[in-house]
Amino acid sequence: ISVTGVQTCALPIFRIAADQDEIQAAREHGRVMDLELHHRVNNAMAMIQGVANITARTARDFDCFRDSFNERVQCLSRISTLLVRKSWARTPLRELIHTVLDRQSNDRIALDGPDIDLRSEVALALGMALHELLSNAERHGALSTDNGVVNIDWRREPSSESQLALIWSERGGPDIDQPQPNGAGHYLVRNVLARQFGGDADLAFEREGLRVTLTAQI
Repeated sequence: ISVTGVQTCALPIFRIAADQDEIQAAREHGRVMDLELHHRVNNAMAMIQGVANITARTARDFDCFRDSFNERVQCLSRISTLLVRKSWARTPLRELIHTVLDRQSNDRIALDGPDIDLRSEVALALGMALHELLSNAERHGALSTDNGVVNIDWRREPSSESQLALIWSERGGPDIDQPQPNGAGHYLVRNVLARQFGGDADLAFEREGLRVTLTAQI
């Protein structure tokens, strides 16, 4: 066999080997993606189950349960759509906040903070926490009055670049005698969602209105 002939025969062999490597790599990538999708679906289902249980435990009647549960699931769906658009990678906090606010006009809610990207699991839980604060403000807080406003400020903690501090503060809401943060929304924020975004939630009723400080591991 001539040298030229050897070279001509060898090229397809190398090409087949390279194709096999690519096929194997594609299969492995698909397997990893399937596992990741399974993990995310399980997390989403667990969150829906937790939301359903807490909503049912605190609802006055079926209509109250239906309305509250539907609002929470719709917000969860909007956040999930955002995360899919970001390929379940890093999600800009400002974009997450706009997704949660959705139906609210910006002249009643002021945002201030640097550009910060969140891990998908943190974005999901933090977004749901903001939804609970928004719902509470619309029903009982600053956004239930004509002149009330909400400020959302955030920053990285000086002690740790990986920790976010977000402050939700309300002004101009109705006067409430000795309010207690014991509703379903407050319970979700403090005892369920805070653990999922790897931080804490501090709720305080001040003279000007509700002030909530959320910390999260970003």
